[in-house]
Amino acid sequence: MRREEDEWVRSGALDAGGSFRIAARLLLVAALATGAVQIAIVATTSITAFVFLAALGAVGAKAGGAPVVAAASRVTSWVPRRWRSPR
Repeated sequence: MRREEDEWVRSGALDAGGSFRIAARLLLVAALATGAVQIAIVATTSITAFVFLAALGAVGAKAGGAPVVAAASRVTSWVPRRWRSPR
């Protein structure tokens, strides 16, 4: 039984690592496509990350059999509140 658990853990780690690598490359492409203006790079990267987060919530909901729109909105609803400056 222990060997099967090790294979599951290894498989999950590889899947997580691969998804992080893909997401990082997509954000890097979005930043490079923006140009050299720093504020545009920050805005583009933030918006792209927000869109990918919503897509990931939708994919996870679909895989788990949950309502897709509700899950995507639940995942992304806290992000704008966290991005506000603490004043």
